[in-house]
Amino acid sequence: MKNFIKLSFVLMVMLPSAIFAQQELPRVPILTLSGQVGYANPQGKAFKDADVNIGIGTDFDMLYHLEQLDRKLGVGVTFSPAFLFGTSASYNAGAYGQMLYGARAHYKFLSGGFSPYASLSVGAAQLSIPGEVDSEDKPIPGREAKTSGAFGLRPEIGLQMKGFIMSASYLVPMMYDLHGGTKKPAGSLQFSIGVRLNLWSTEAL
Repeated sequence: MKNFIKLSFVLMVMLPSAIFAQQELPRVPILTLSGQVGYANPQGKAFKDADVNIGIGTDFDMLYHLEQLDRKLGVGVTFSPAFLFGTSASYNAGAYGQMLYGARAHYKFLSGGFSPYASLSVGAAQLSIPGEVDSEDKPIPGREAKTSGAFGLRPEIGLQMKGFIMSASYLVPMMYDLHGGTKKPAGSLQFSIGVRLNLWSTEAL
């Protein structure tokens, strides 16, 4: 009798678990975080006039991948700073800084860990101009460091291979306020490599 009671108790505990195991569990939403770094090529007349022709670009985003589209579409926020320099002997200023922070839509064309993708980021862009100095390294009046803003637009194409990503992006040149009250376009073309990490879930995208 005691053995029967024990067996009944075990069955009562195991039966709900067995039934629950047969049910399809809801897919956990995926939140991803990415970081990239690479070569940034300055674009626009603002940089050409200042002999700025090389740079380092970075990019970060956090995306929520929509279950309704089989997680191929991700939406979220992005931050993309770049540091741009001159290599000309006549260049006598510090580094330029350009950044975009805003919203991003990211679309993978295939399911699984290997897929080409495209994204579009829009938001606020900013250009930081270094102060200029003369031949004696003295600050030039009216040519102090300054920062100006503009609308930011950054399309990107790339390839994702599980957690590894490589991409090409283009921060569209927009008009910024420069020294002397002039306005000229500035942007950048960037080639990057990086990683995309899953948060909240270990499932592959």
